[in-house]
Amino acid sequence: MAEAGSAMEMVPRGSAVSAASVMSRPLVHGISYWMAGVFITGEIAGSGMLALPYSVAQTGWVGVPLIFVLGVVSAYCGLCLSRSWLIIESRYPELHGRCAEPYPEIAFHAAGKPGKVLAAVCMSINTFGACIVYVLIVAQLLENLLCPSPSDCAVDLSYCIWVLVIAAILVPVSWLGSPKDFWWIGILALGTTSLAWLFCMIQLSSNFAELSADATFHSPEFLPFFLGVGPILFSFGGASTFPTIQNDMQHRDMFGRSVILGFIGLITMYLPIAAVGYFAVGDDVASSILDTLKDKTPGPLSNGAEILFIIHLVTAFSVVINPFLQQMEVVAKVPPAFGIRRCLFRTLLMGVLVLLGELIPDFVKILDLLGSTTIALMTFILPPFFYLRLCAMEDPDGKWKTISIPLWERVLLYELIVVGFAGGIASAISSVQSIIDEGLETSCLIG
Repeated sequence: MAEAGSAMEMVPRGSAVSAASVMSRPLVHGISYWMAGVFITGEIAGSGMLALPYSVAQTGWVGVPLIFVLGVVSAYCGLCLSRSWLIIESRYPELHGRCAEPYPEIAFHAAGKPGKVLAAVCMSINTFGACIVYVLIVAQLLENLLCPSPSDCAVDLSYCIWVLVIAAILVPVSWLGSPKDFWWIGILALGTTSLAWLFCMIQLSSNFAELSADATFHSPEFLPFFLGVGPILFSFGGASTFPTIQNDMQHRDMFGRSVILGFIGLITMYLPIAAVGYFAVGDDVASSILDTLKDKTPGPLSNGAEILFIIHLVTAFSVVINPFLQQMEVVAKVPPAFGIRRCLFRTLLMGVLVLLGELIPDFVKILDLLGSTTIALMTFILPPFFYLRLCAMEDPDGKWKTISIPLWERVLLYELIVVGFAGGIASAISSVQSIIDEGLETSCLIG
């Protein structure tokens, strides 16, 4: 018996339909579209923002408009994921409001089991890599705060030792179960990031004339250009969580508004800090804008921004790492209940995290690699591909028909897939080459 108001009743069975006609039943207890927009901005904005001025230094003046273009493209790909999930819900009502991992589910129905495995592997790599980045940045920020100069050290520890200390503190956090219903995490993430961004902007703007007096600028070269693209891609990563956020909404067909609101917030923060940070310092901008502020204009605002980012990253780590660890426990057949096997297994994975962090301690190198591989795939390539596949499908039993896509949009989707592959491969090659040539030179294990 069909449920009243179900999406299947709105889909004609005699001919192809448009994507706009695919609707979704409301969820009684769900978040609003504007709260979903807050979650998008708060979940994506963070560590990637710190490297944007450095990315512009690598890509040249074109880096600023490139941030805008990639932001718009990422938002559009997010809309493709939104439409894909609505299609899945309309065809498989049993998934309505009951799917823990919507992105792999979209991949499964669009590309079968290989697609689901690919999506799950990419999500795991991206999550684990992001957690490595969180630990590295927190270690760097604590070193900056507690030892701003050799003559003024409250705690005199090297950066490599700080990585071990932070990881050791976070090991007990990894033993806990996955946090549930922490709706305030999105607001806390957005609040800390926004306030830290504001502190950085005030510090840069108030000292712009002094900083820019000696700034020099060079024309970008081929390898550095694609090295600058990786962190930009990373800064707009997070598409894998979009279906999860959408699935928690009361009106999931309004997620497009959430994407637009979320990316307006992202671009509003990203463009000013990238442009002002680069044009104020030029080629001397550090891989993290906070390092630049510490060296060029130390003061309470830069210290405050560092503290806020530490709060943001530690909170994000505790939320992100546990679902990943639970997935690994399923693979390793570790009992889900709290016990010695869980603690030992998760401690072992944290040890692997530390090992990789100590091997490549420059967090920008990891941003490059993740941005050009898993994030490029999950954010810019797979969403258009899944959407095209789902729209082209027709049920043999006649339960649903194909969905029509305008020719201009179909061409755009194919272009995004091709350009995403080409750009991702070029950026990945540059990233690996940079790690081999430069990243291992600063390694805590090899140097």
